[in-house]
Amino acid sequence: KTTKLYVYDATEASAWALLLFSGLAPVWTHVGRGRGKFDIGAFATFTCERGDFVQDLLTTSRRALQAILEQKLHDTSCDLSAAPELIAIVDLLRTHGLGFVPTSVLRPEWPCLELLIEESAPHMEQLRAERAEKEKAQQQPQEQ
Repeated sequence: KTTKLYVYDATEASAWALLLFSGLAPVWTHVGRGRGKFDIGAFATFTCERGDFVQDLLTTSRRALQAILEQKLHDTSCDLSAAPELIAIVDLLRTHGLGFVPTSVLRPEWPCLELLIEESAPHMEQLRAERAEKEKAQQQPQEQ
């Protein structure tokens, strides 16, 4: 028994929805052996067994969603409903991250795909640089 109020007690929003759509990016705190927690500001904390994997998934999903929304703002004629990234995010939300399997495949006739890839290139470069820095920082303590 506890006196704490948990998010799942107070909202119908799933943890994945809060992690993907909160204004603040979730902050991962590593506890050990892949375990840790995600904090969203000061209002929500989620423990996670495979946070190392989930962190990359969240970062990539949030950036893909942002790129899709930016694309739609710039070109309202693009039909982004078939965007594979958006479909994957919807599946992730639908399954609450459990047994996530994309229900569709990339369709080459998607009209805005090349433009979206071109516009998301800086985001992907930033993600690669962050991963490289993270790996370098993890290797330095091991070398000492």
